[in-house]
Amino acid sequence: MKIYRSLLRLSVAAIFSSVTLYSTAQAAITMVGTRVIFPADQNEKTIQFQNDDNTPNIVQVWLDAGDERLTAENADAPFLAMPQIFKTGSAEGQIVRLLFTGDKASMPTDKESVFYLNFSEIPSSKATDIDKNKMLIVFKNRVKVFYRPSGLLIKPTEMNKNISYKLIQNNLHDVIEFKNNNPYYANISNANLVVNGQSTEVAKSIMVAPGESVQWDSNQKNLNPANIKLNIGLLNDYGVSVLNEVPHNNEY
Repeated sequence: MKIYRSLLRLSVAAIFSSVTLYSTAQAAITMVGTRVIFPADQNEKTIQFQNDDNTPNIVQVWLDAGDERLTAENADAPFLAMPQIFKTGSAEGQIVRLLFTGDKASMPTDKESVFYLNFSEIPSSKATDIDKNKMLIVFKNRVKVFYRPSGLLIKPTEMNKNISYKLIQNNLHDVIEFKNNNPYYANISNANLVVNGQSTEVAKSIMVAPGESVQWDSNQKNLNPANIKLNIGLLNDYGVSVLNEVPHNNEY
């Protein structure tokens, strides 16, 4: 889950003078779970938010199709959050319904589609602080939403059976090409190349689309598949990284 900070309001005078800053050390609003799986045979999905702060917060929710620069005003994902804006008291929770508003017939039926749920929190301020120079820090969080068709032949728990890699020789370093043969997105927390017992990280925090491949630099030359292993942490539907050894296959 990525967290961004942006300034909600900052007067020019406050930049050049002493001001009292209102901020929080970390985001107080959290979502239960690290991702959302939206089954295509359902019209809505509920998600749970929790305010872990000792003060109230205002939260805004919207979804986009991949452009994180979009805001709630121009969001382009075929989903609607209800409510879109809400206030949570200290240690309180809030249920939000995600409604699919697009044309299901236009969505792929043989693979997942990915969208992004954004939620920003605006710390509350006291009435006595209204006329003071303040810098309010807005925390924006971003979570993947996987729109999952029903009837896929491969189960999510069997993703490790449908991944492979091959070695590509070049003039500088050997290249590892990882292939995701699943109808699901492969979310990889980290990838490590083990050569003669020595492990080296070659990638981390990467997502590979269904049926797609990605290349990683091995930083080594003349590798022999018989002497190496490629291990990856594959995130499951609960956001837990499961260690898997990727089989070598130069024929795919």
